[in-house]
Parts: sequence; structure tokens; C-alpha cells
Amino acid sequence: MSDTAPITFPGIRIKHSVRPPDETGPPDTDRKDSTQPSDVGTAYERFVVGATVMDIDRFYDAAPGTSSQILTALEILKQAIDLLGQAQQSTIAIETDRIVQRFKLLLPKLFQCRAVGDGFGMIITSVHVAFENLNGTPATQVQIRTIWRILRELRNVPAMSVDHALRSIDEMEATGLEVDAPEVGTLLEEFDATDND
Repeated sequence: MSDTAPITFPGIRIKHSVRPPDETGPPDTDRKDSTQPSDVGTAYERFVVGATVMDIDRFYDAAPGTSSQILTALEILKQAIDLLGQAQQSTIAIETDRIVQRFKLLLPKLFQCRAVGDGFGMIITSVHVAFENLNGTPATQVQIRTIWRILRELRNVPAMSVDHALRSIDEMEATGLEVDAPEVGTLLEEFDATDND
């Protein structure tokens, strides 16, 4: 999916990366979403509602009947994104790994919010399994940056569709992350062996 492709949200048409150049200027709807570490620390995504630019947190907070689980997920995702941003900026491998370990502690809390949506649950589960499958090997900067970007996108659209989640999971796999649980892989091998007999 293109970084500037429109996203449909209940009753609103938005662009993926909408950031005003400053708090008083008009929204910048042409800027592409950067995945470079220099973009870390910029304002979180905002949505255009009529002529108003609204933070994602305020949007959900204002929506009547919004599940508190979504608000919890948004807060934890913000912490996770901030930690991965710090990991990208670190130039010392041991420090990067220490920050990633702090990030991993947030994954069980995010998993408890899986009722937000099937796509949400799929991505969080895949990220958790990917780190488990590294077996203590530090994640590369490319892998960290990819997960950082995917979680930023998930924070924009927490009720992400399964198809969209699958595309994000494919992106993780393209960086060399293994997102299938080892038990599932073993079962699939056994099924393949049975089918070939």
C-alpha cells in the first residue's frame, strides 16, 4: 500500500501522513511518511476532520462508545513506538538491545488488547513471535525500523483489516524476521510429509 494512499475511516476521508508544518499552519497532506530515524520524535499522525486537524488520541477519546481497550492500546502503542524510535537513534549496540528489551515487555500488554480487531491481534502476535524466533540474536536496524513503521500505522488504524495486517506481516518477513511460531512450522512440515506419502 502506498504511503500516501487514502485510508477510509468511519465517516472521514484522510491521507496516511497528515502533519501540519507547525501548529498554526495548514495541514501538509503531500508529505510522504518517512521511515528514517530522523523522523523519530515528530508528532504522531493526525486526521483531517472537516477543516480541523485532530490527533488520533483525541479522535478516539471524542468518539461516543469508544472501547477503553482502544484507548489503552493507543497509549501502549505510543510507548512502543517511542522505544523503537530511541532504538533507531542509538549508535551503541548494547544500548539498542536494552531499549528493544524494554519494548518487548510491552507486547503482552498489547496482546491483551487484541479484541480491538483481528488485524491488530495478528500484527502484535507476529511481532512477538518474530522476536522470540530471533533466539537472543539482536534485531537489525532494518527490522527495528520496519516494526516501528508498522506499529505507527497500526496506531493510526487500530481496527486494521486482516488483509492490511497480512501485507504488514509480509513486510516483516521480507526483513528476515520469522513470524510463524515454531510449533506451527513443525506441524506444517508434518502435514506436508503426510500429504506426500
